[in-house]
Amino acid sequence: MSTEAVWRVEFTEPIALDMSIEEQAAAVISRGYIADCNQAFAAFFYGDRREEFIGLTLARLFAPAEEARLANLEARHIVRGQPRWALRNTTGVLKNGHLIQLWGSSRDITERKQAEELLAKSEQRYRAFVANSSEGIFRVEFPEPIPLELPHEVIVQRSWDTGVLAECNEAHARMRGYERPEQLTGRLCAEFRLRTQDEWDQCMEFLRSGCRIVDVERRVERSDGALSWFSYSATGVVEGGCLARIWGRVADITERRALEEGLRALSARRARMLEVERARIAREIHDELGQQLTALKFEASALERGVRQPAKGELTRSIDEAIQTVRRIATGLRPAILDHFGLVAAMEWLANDVSRRTGLECDCELEAGLQVDQALRTTVFRIFQEALTNAARHSGAKMVQVGLRTDAGRLELTVQDDGKGFGEEGSEEKTH
Repeated sequence: MSTEAVWRVEFTEPIALDMSIEEQAAAVISRGYIADCNQAFAAFFYGDRREEFIGLTLARLFAPAEEARLANLEARHIVRGQPRWALRNTTGVLKNGHLIQLWGSSRDITERKQAEELLAKSEQRYRAFVANSSEGIFRVEFPEPIPLELPHEVIVQRSWDTGVLAECNEAHARMRGYERPEQLTGRLCAEFRLRTQDEWDQCMEFLRSGCRIVDVERRVERSDGALSWFSYSATGVVEGGCLARIWGRVADITERRALEEGLRALSARRARMLEVERARIAREIHDELGQQLTALKFEASALERGVRQPAKGELTRSIDEAIQTVRRIATGLRPAILDHFGLVAAMEWLANDVSRRTGLECDCELEAGLQVDQALRTTVFRIFQEALTNAARHSGAKMVQVGLRTDAGRLELTVQDDGKGFGEEGSEEKTH
């Protein structure tokens, strides 16, 4: 039994060949009927027996006339509401300049057409994804696939020398400083490489990892010569044991890298400040509290041995001085007033204490009734403490103005003194 559909069409009235193609096609559909067919023809239309189709007009079997031109090799039919496709081969029988019969065979290509439609839709979705992606997407092609049996060093060098940027989206073009992808595509990838040791090592790792890398960071040069940081992920397409192309995704992480470097610098500065503060506290404990405790020890020892009787109140005064030293050091580490009475009270106390100890005049305008959480309260106080310390120790200032207020949900602290700035010879106001 043939798997191809075979059929014969006859007409209620012969069709003149002097008509236009469109008129002939319309006449075939309107006058033609199935005179004979095989079981494969019936099965194409979901029929059980071929006899069901004998005598049926073509108008009942074909899609609308505009979709069923005789010139088409591929015919589209609507069967039970669903489209079906057939690849047909048709021969006409002529008599006296008229078409009197059509003999034909056809093969069911519905699955192939459905696969093509799915592929087309997938291609459309892919194009939409690539075009609208906020990440850069690119494809590198090699004019001659690179055998993966070669040494890795040879593969990397050949990929650098011959790789062509075949495709990229607008996001990738903008990251490199171009307006349109067409300004990059078709060019050798070597034009965009810095050829650094890090880049070479990453390409070697790409090969060692089965032609795949994920989120490696690399410096790149933009069209204006500026250097940026990109995060790359790439997958190689291997065909016949050769590297044929590379698909990749890229994100611009320049701002993130700058932020990370800033955070590292800030962390290093914080560590240095902690060491300076530890050294200061150690000196105070050793130089002041240590001396006071040592003196107390001598006095207590002399008292025990009956060598010397201290003057009235002398021992008490020495103990009070040691207690005051302990309190001052503890308050410098974290004043209790900050926890008990809040940020404004703690800042006023610190300003008065600095003025008393150094002679630096502090003019404070602090917004009353501020409600600040503990973490932020501590951070603001430490910043203020550092600013006053810098002004008193390093700037030669005589006057400092302090402001603390809220503005649109933000807390704003300003510390301005009349001392000299960093690297300045003369006195000039500066703001911390």
